[in-house]
Parts: sequence; C-alpha cells; structure tokens
Amino acid sequence: MRLFRHTKMLSSKPLRLKLDPSFILKSIHYPDPLTRRQTERFLDAVTTSFRRNLDKEHGWLDCEEQKPSGDGKSEAPTRPPTRVNRDARLGETRRLPTDHHVASILSNPLFLTKSAAIPERKPYPTEEPRTKRDPMDVFEEAVSKGLMTIRIATGCLTAKIHLIRDRQSIFGEDQQAANFEDYSGFDVSDKVMLWLRSAGLEQNLEFARFPRFAAVFVQFLVAEGREELVWSWIARLMSDDGPTSQASLDSARRLLLFLVRAEVTSAECIDTAFKSVVQASKKYRKDPRYRPLIIKPWLDLAKRATIASWRKPALSTSLFDSYHAVGRDLFPITKLPVAHLYLHHPTTPTHRPAVAYFEDVKDRDISSNTDRMCREAIMGVDAVHRLSLVGELTEAKNLLEFLQDRYFFFFRNSSADRHDHLLDQLAPA
Repeated sequence: MRLFRHTKMLSSKPLRLKLDPSFILKSIHYPDPLTRRQTERFLDAVTTSFRRNLDKEHGWLDCEEQKPSGDGKSEAPTRPPTRVNRDARLGETRRLPTDHHVASILSNPLFLTKSAAIPERKPYPTEEPRTKRDPMDVFEEAVSKGLMTIRIATGCLTAKIHLIRDRQSIFGEDQQAANFEDYSGFDVSDKVMLWLRSAGLEQNLEFARFPRFAAVFVQFLVAEGREELVWSWIARLMSDDGPTSQASLDSARRLLLFLVRAEVTSAECIDTAFKSVVQASKKYRKDPRYRPLIIKPWLDLAKRATIASWRKPALSTSLFDSYHAVGRDLFPITKLPVAHLYLHHPTTPTHRPAVAYFEDVKDRDISSNTDRMCREAIMGVDAVHRLSLVGELTEAKNLLEFLQDRYFFFFRNSSADRHDHLLDQLAPA
C-alpha cells in the first residue's frame, strides 16, 4: 500500500515521431522510374529465367545430362549437351506442353474460318421457348420509376392489343373483330386510370388531346365495360365555355368518335354504336356546338352501316330510324350518306333517294376525291341491285351503264356486253 501511496503518477505525453518528408512523399507517389542500367539488368534476368524454363519444359536440353546417379549426385556429362530432335519426340504418346498450347490457340473460335463456323447450340428438349413480355408489365415498371409519358403509354397499349390479337390468331379476321370483348379481364383500363389520376392528366383531361392514345385507351374502356367514364369526360369538355372551349370541343368530338368506333368493333351488332350517336344527339341538340360535335361520328358510323354493312347483322328498325333522323337534320335527303342509308333500311329499303342523287350529279364534273367517288360507285351498285329486286330492270340497266361510264376506273374488268348477264344475276329467280 505504501508503494502505491508514494508512487507518482506520470502524465502521458503524445508520441511524436520525426519523419523525413521525403519518406511521406515516396509512400504516396509512385517510385521513380528505373535507370537505364537497372532496366537492362531487369530485362536480362527475366530473359534468362524465361529461356531456362522454356528449355526445361519443352525438351530442348538433353534429359540424360540431368539424370541423377545412384548416390543422389548428378554425374558430369560424358558428352556435350545436345539438342533433342523435336520431330522425333512428336511421335511419343506423351504430348508436350507446347503442343497443348498451340492446339488450344488453333482451336480458338476467333481463328476459325467462315466455313468452319461453330454451329448454333440447339435447345434441349426440356427448354421452353421464351415468352414475350407483357406490355403492361413494362407500363407498370415505367410508372414506378416515374418515366411514364403519353407516348410510352400509347406504345404499351398498342402492343397489348397486338399481343391479344396474336393469341386469337387461330380465328379469322371477322371472328377476331367479333371477339374484341376478349380484351376484357386484363384490368388494363384500371392501371391506366391510376396513372392518369396520379399524374394529374385526368383532372384537366389533357390526355384527350392526344388522338393515338385516346383511340387505343377508349378501346379498352369499352371492352372492359367502362363507357360511362367516356361520357363523363365528354360532358366535362362540353361544359367548357372559356378560352379553351375550341380545344375542349375537339377533344369531346374525338372521344365520341373513338367511342363509336370501339363499340362497332366490340359488339356483335352495331346497335350500341347507334345508341351512342342518338344519345349524344338528344343530349347536346340545343348546344350551339352540336353540329361539329356530332357530324364526324355520324358520318363514320354511316359509312360502316352501308359500305361494311355485310360484316354485321341488321339492327332494330326503331334505332335505325332514330339514327337516320339525326342524319336528315344534318344533311338534305339527296346527300350521299343519307341517300345510301335509305338503301339499307332494315324493313323498308328504297332506291329513290339514290337515283335522285345520281340524277343531280350526272351533269357535274367528276370529283377529284377518290374516296367520295368510290362511295358513290358502291351506292350505285347497291341501287342497281335494289332496282333489279323490285323488277325495274330497264332503270337498273340504264343506271349501270351510267356507273360504268362515269366510274370506269372501278369497272375496268366489266364490259358492255356483260350488262344483261349482270342484271340476270341481280334479278330475283
């Protein structure tokens, strides 16, 4: 205890080392380059070692001179060292390391000629072909990373439609169109709606100003039974009477047009599309922007109901009359689309408006609009067919001659001497 009592505690002092600054610099920086003499000595040592090992490994020295004696000591060579005949050793069963090395070089695929190209590896029987990645997985990944845009969304939705149609490739073209409702069940519209709302694009309906995106998106909305969303957007756009009213009108007309087209494609008959046009007419008839809103969807549906009418079953008479009445308010009876619809009435078709139309245009110059000329020629053929069915063969023949004379580029495969034969085919038995 006394020892500890009289022991004086010494304070610890920091360890101070005096270092040469050059030592610190040498530990941080690379060493100085070798001198010329040092470089020559280093190369000589490496070359000597390399040659010694090469001679030892590849048989350039006679192995007899290195054969140990019985007492474990090497005997002095009785003759000067000679080089072994390398060609004689190539026939030995033991291959030299150089042979392996050269063989590995010559067998390298980089040195193969085109004629000796390595064949492609065939898949094992148990391997399954790689499946195409679902476009909506790409969509969700882009949304999660904040990379989604209208353009990318359009590409994903279009690719999804192509993927679904590829799965339906066992059907014919008409059956594929009729089976568009198979698009339902994928919840595509839900995923897109979540993104539109989170990005603020649904609040101001900015997405409706992009035609390609709106067209493909409305297809999925109709296929998944969410048409009411489209109607709510049209109502919001039509209520805009501010500085952006013209842009809102264009977006509303675009949505209505895409809605009608999607309903024509998705339904087995076109009743739903006719109902949409009639519904829009009743709702916005008193709106000053009614005509520009309704005219394009009505004309598009009229074209599908006449030129492509053979693809779909006939619709109800009352619905057809309501739709036809909307057209008569928009156009005179003698206009092309209205006159053509008279020929396709479900119960009481008539050829009179179509004949009056051709009486009106026969003295006019031929239009330069190829699409309009084609539609006129199709309506004319439908009118000839109707005239032959009701027994007015003379009028049918005169109209057919007029059509072949005016629209000759559509009747190049027909000749004048085939008129009677064509009418015989059109006339009832």
